[in-house]
Amino acid sequence: MKGRVRWLLNELPELVEQGVVNEQAAKRLHDHYLPHLDGAGTGMRLLVVLGATLIGLGVILLIAHNWPQWTRDTRAVVSFMPLLLGQFLAAWTLLYRPRSLSWCEGSASFLFLSIGACIGLIEQTYHLGTKDYAGFLLTWILLGLPLVYLLRSATALLMAWAGLIGFAMVAQQQWGQALLFWPLWLAGIPFLIQQLRRAPWGLRSQLLSWAACLTLLCGAAASLERSVPGLWIVFYATLLSGIYLTHYRWLRTAPDVLRSPFQIVGVGGIVLLSMWLTIDWPWQRVGGDYLRSSWAYREFAGLIDYLMIAVLMVWWLGLIRRVLRRREWLQFLYAVFPLLVTPMYGLAAYSQDVLLMTLAMNAYLFMLGTMTLRDGMRRNSAVSLNLGLAILCSLLLMRFFDSDLPFTIRGVVFVAIGVGFLATNAWLRRRIA
Repeated sequence: MKGRVRWLLNELPELVEQGVVNEQAAKRLHDHYLPHLDGAGTGMRLLVVLGATLIGLGVILLIAHNWPQWTRDTRAVVSFMPLLLGQFLAAWTLLYRPRSLSWCEGSASFLFLSIGACIGLIEQTYHLGTKDYAGFLLTWILLGLPLVYLLRSATALLMAWAGLIGFAMVAQQQWGQALLFWPLWLAGIPFLIQQLRRAPWGLRSQLLSWAACLTLLCGAAASLERSVPGLWIVFYATLLSGIYLTHYRWLRTAPDVLRSPFQIVGVGGIVLLSMWLTIDWPWQRVGGDYLRSSWAYREFAGLIDYLMIAVLMVWWLGLIRRVLRRREWLQFLYAVFPLLVTPMYGLAAYSQDVLLMTLAMNAYLFMLGTMTLRDGMRRNSAVSLNLGLAILCSLLLMRFFDSDLPFTIRGVVFVAIGVGFLATNAWLRRRIA
């Protein structure tokens, strides 16, 4: 593969001179195929990143071991040494290895860790002692985020997003709100889009896609103000449906399910949230009659919750049009999830009787499982078939445990469900053969 790519790149100047391709097309071909010539493969890149991370952590541990024996001036000098070394490696990489993903990822990860170590050590040296952990994480992330674009580093973005989850949780406790989570999370999205356009099924794109989805879900849980009880139901229903529709709109040609993080998170999240909403508790004491007002629930921050839901709704409306035009009913069920949940939330806010909401969610899950099972049979897809069975069986088991049936009957039902799974998969295997 690398030999053929090298031959193609060597031929590009001659092809431009002969007029076979123009300069813009040649540049796009060069940028597309050049990463394949990186001397290290994916495994080697991972080892380089791991090695750089371990070196950075090892240096921090060595410094911590000798820390009490040094004077304040020595500590200050030593605190900046990892940072200066990381900056030197990053500058050398930009000057001499700008096309090497291994050098870019390794130097970026080392420098990112060095930034946090330097900030923490200086604070400890001069006894700043503010205990403002949210401010520490915010400073670290703000200084580390430029490395994502400067060195084209996916590792730096993964570290920044991981730090954002911690920042959102700590800021919500210390500051009473974590609104800065949203712009900081969005700052990494252009890099993710760039990677998805270049190699949507590559390792970097897959890791970043998983990180984007999980960071968004976890960070949103920490940063939502929740002044209006139950508003999270509408928020997460719209968010999960939007994640699924993002896959449907741009990434539905994935070679397999495992390379579809947006689909897995969207489908899995919708199914799990729907199951959670089939019970009474989430629908109780929700709406404007139970507003929370205290230091922990800021009114101005609560307005951001409404703004985020409005933004999500606009995003969702822009994505759902294609599903409506294609009239694919299984995808339609996932897409209209917010349309079902939002009116149910409105009814729950003005009614103490939650029976209608739970019945509606049970019916929705039953339809979702049935349509997924039907889709698996139609396409001979073991994944869809087992997912449909799992949804229906999970719904049955949840209602099963709500009842007071004896253990013997429960045992027989468990055996019957297991036999059903095995028989269905055996039938599908014979049909495919």
